[in-house]
Amino acid sequence: MVSRAAGAAGRHSHAGAWEREDDGFPVAILNRNEPAFYCVPAKAWEAPMERIDDLELNALTKTRLNDGQAILKVSLDDL
Repeated sequence: MVSRAAGAAGRHSHAGAWEREDDGFPVAILNRNEPAFYCVPAKAWEAPMERIDDLELNALTKTRLNDGQAILKVSLDDL
């Protein structure tokens, strides 16, 4: 969810200022009152990316189990 919209004029050299002013929430950057791009801080970006990675790994695991591959139990100490 975007917490604020900001105009593109006058801030091009200070993109990091949006993050500091908006407590780490995404900001929509407008050009002629239309979204030109979104400024998403790294911490806000990481959470959905981690979730997507988990979903992809779960799908891969299900595919391999459905293909009849045997489950191999491994201790973390053995790695």
